[in-house]
Amino acid sequence: MKKSKFLFVAALLSAVFFLSQFAAEMFPPAGPQAGPGENITGPAWDLAAFSLSSRLHTENAFAWLEAGTSRSSEKAVKTAMSLLRRALQRNPLDYQARYYLAKAYLQLSAVNNDYFDLGVRELKRAARIRGSNKQIALDCARVFFSIWPLLETEDQSFAMELLANTMPALSWAEFSPLLEMWSFYVQDAPLLMELLQRQPEFFGPAANQLVASAIPIGLRRELLALYEVHTLDTVERRYNELTLQGEIGLADARSLLGQLRAIKGYYHLQPASGFVPEKLAKLQRALLLEVITGLLTDAQDQSDPKLQLQLREHIKTYIADHPELNNLDELQKLLEEKKYFKNNDFPSLYLKTLIAYRKGGYGDIIAEIEALRRTISFVKKEQLADYTNILLLLVDSYYSSKLLTAAESVARELYESQPDNFDVLFRVLRIRNILGAEGAADAVLDAKLEAVPNSRFINAVKANGMYDVFLFNQPEIVITLDPALRAKLKPKQLLQVFADGQIAFESYIDGLPEKIVIGPPFVVIESKVKVQVVIL
Repeated sequence: MKKSKFLFVAALLSAVFFLSQFAAEMFPPAGPQAGPGENITGPAWDLAAFSLSSRLHTENAFAWLEAGTSRSSEKAVKTAMSLLRRALQRNPLDYQARYYLAKAYLQLSAVNNDYFDLGVRELKRAARIRGSNKQIALDCARVFFSIWPLLETEDQSFAMELLANTMPALSWAEFSPLLEMWSFYVQDAPLLMELLQRQPEFFGPAANQLVASAIPIGLRRELLALYEVHTLDTVERRYNELTLQGEIGLADARSLLGQLRAIKGYYHLQPASGFVPEKLAKLQRALLLEVITGLLTDAQDQSDPKLQLQLREHIKTYIADHPELNNLDELQKLLEEKKYFKNNDFPSLYLKTLIAYRKGGYGDIIAEIEALRRTISFVKKEQLADYTNILLLLVDSYYSSKLLTAAESVARELYESQPDNFDVLFRVLRIRNILGAEGAADAVLDAKLEAVPNSRFINAVKANGMYDVFLFNQPEIVITLDPALRAKLKPKQLLQVFADGQIAFESYIDGLPEKIVIGPPFVVIESKVKVQVVIL
């Protein structure tokens, strides 16, 4: 009989226990309900007190913590802390509860600094339990970065390892605020490099963001050179994948080519970066051919002027960057197969003539263009630029063939129609330097010719300027800042010089020499260089 009563009581207690657990799960405690401007009261007694699970307390505590944060209520935050302590009594491994408790402590640390150490302690405990949680790792890094100089070596190593393991999962938007904190409080270059090695695509954006905090120029160059190495390797891998899958589409080729064009040549300024220029040239040539092929196919189906312009620019880039005979033969064969060269079409004739000139076919150019000149009596305005370029190549062909008198005749004809065209004046001066001046002195022409070699002396008067520079016997470009411009600049603004799209010089204003000299390999004699001076 006693045994039966005992079993009945045990069964009743078990039923009450399980019903209380079920009720606690079915009827979770209500969070704070006070509206704006109303006082928040403490939590009422509820069924959660009977629950052995930490989840109900954690979730309810989060609601109180959010309310305390949005309404600046210390009472609500302390209520959340009390609930979180109950949650941790039930489950000490509840990392979410420890994370929220750390946030609560840190939120009150501005009121009472005794909470700060407690907050850091709970944050570390949460990270040790679930360091793979990205948000916990980010918050832990923010807190530790803010007190980095005060941390023990052990805590620094802990934070670095935690963040390094999380880096592959971070977006740039998530990492950028941390980078700003690094620039203010940490400034540990080896640490930054180790983090960025886990996410190499951040090398470039990080270098640019840190300009505002005056990142040392050497470290900036290193970051950007590594970014270029990473970009090149990434494009090569993707190109190989697409090649194995079959033909590369126009969209993919354009995308990959665009990534290569983002490489501005910081590897020139950082020789030990491990960058392989030959790999860049090989990939760029292959992708340019893919893009040109795709555009030629599309151009046959539509007469979009923008498409035609893009095609021409890609062909000109290919000729300029890959002038080797075999490469030009491959391009010429492709264009001829696609019937790109058309009669009475100056744009395509100019490119045909340019290819022939690069290949050394001076005699063929002279024969074809002289025959063309004899048949032309009028050139439309929209055709003038291409026709002028064709005649300039004719001058260059005569010059390269040592037929200087003929070259002088065509150059003089161009000068009479376009007396302010520096490309024409460059040819006139080059011929005159050999033949000498003939006839009566021409003061106007002499003044213009003097300005051509002097174009290598640039006086920058604005923060973003483009300049055409013509080089003769001296392969150097000399750049100075106009005093009025320099007076407006701040010491840690960054000045960049690009030569034909490649970075040739970079310095903060306070480290700027009186004269910036750009020489080989960025410039060579007897050439035209497009120079851009940019101040950030």
